[in-house]
Amino acid sequence: MFRTDETVSELKKAGANISGAPVEVDGKIITGRGPEAAKEFGRKVLESIT
Repeated sequence: MFRTDETVSELKKAGANISGAPVEVDGKIITGRGPEAAKEFGRKVLESIT
């Protein structure tokens, strides 16, 4: 999902907390923001399965 004012607004309406961090972990859900977050995202995924 691309980050636009509209998508942020819709996510917040649905109860999402948007931190702006490049990678977020919430339980078993890991999200990353764009290609620049790929390495950190990969590390978090690896941590979650080891």
